[in-house]
Amino acid sequence: MWKHDNLDEVQLGLLKKNILAIGGEIDPPNAIYVREALLRLTAAGSPEITINITSDGGEVDIGLAIYDMIRCYQGKTVGIVLGYARSMAAIILQACTMRKVSTHSDILIHHIARRKVQLDDLRSKKKSNELLEGLEKSQAHLDLILSRRTGKSIAMVKRVCKRNKDMTAKEALAFGLVDEII
Repeated sequence: MWKHDNLDEVQLGLLKKNILAIGGEIDPPNAIYVREALLRLTAAGSPEITINITSDGGEVDIGLAIYDMIRCYQGKTVGIVLGYARSMAAIILQACTMRKVSTHSDILIHHIARRKVQLDDLRSKKKSNELLEGLEKSQAHLDLILSRRTGKSIAMVKRVCKRNKDMTAKEALAFGLVDEII
């Protein structure tokens, strides 16, 4: 069993007010923070929580793990974008029961990229094909999440992702990425 002492003083203070703050890179430390926070909140009866998001995104697998943790949380989750939610942060927002964005925030959805690709993998036709297949599979999963939450077709989601351009709060609301501008 792991210890549940990975939360710092600020995170603990926010957690007492039922607030999680997901910021910076979507990476393993963020996933550990979210897991531990949600475990504590579940032990406290799964109250309604606010998840403040300010992130450029990060790792797809880690982002999907955070997405799943939030979706499995039994209490109501209100996600609020403060500044920006790009890439996997925009996907994590989709896990929230209610999705809000501050007036001057931006949201970006795009086709995924892989960071740690080795030259040898690209030189090998077999490994290159495996990499492409994995990326296509992950992208299809993200497209489905976005399609279900926005009510847009997969084809429309793909077109918007291909643009790779920040959306204003109004554009994100019109597309269905958020429920409300605050």
